[in-house]
Amino acid sequence: MENSYARLLKAAKELKGAKNESAVALLLDISGQTLHNWKSRGVPRRNLVEIEARIGASPMWIATGDGDMSARMRSGQSHDSLIVDVMNAMRFMSAEDTHLIAELCKRLSKKRPRLSTPKDTRKIRQRTPASVSAHRAPAASLSSWSDRRTVEQRKIDNPRWYGIKDRRKHERRASSR
Repeated sequence: MENSYARLLKAAKELKGAKNESAVALLLDISGQTLHNWKSRGVPRRNLVEIEARIGASPMWIATGDGDMSARMRSGQSHDSLIVDVMNAMRFMSAEDTHLIAELCKRLSKKRPRLSTPKDTRKIRQRTPASVSAHRAPAASLSSWSDRRTVEQRKIDNPRWYGIKDRRKHERRASSR
């Protein structure tokens, strides 16, 4: 019985001509370590659509082994008939619509999707706009200093806050009152 990792390697070799694991990692734009982790844990389901975009393998086939390997033949319609349908639709488009579609295709070809990694999510969290952080509750309204949201709010309110040191000062002041 093949696992999802073995099916991924098979699809990359047959559909894109990848010769080894490092070529597959390069093709998917992931590190060799990430690919090695997939070997023991399986291919994450959240990455299947991005893998489909890069190598053209059906996400259902990679995950379960059911259906065709190639995602393009999933609909049962041949490539030639799809091309004819697109050509017929383009004949009835205005020149402006055709230009907009061409511009969209250029932009999409430049922006290739990347497989998500934990590092990417850290960058997203760091780039949280000030308007989002302004909607959080003020530190004084939260009851416990051990609450993680309170710590985050303190860091936002006072960039020079040093964590546990400030908490102890606050507790001493509160107990002496």
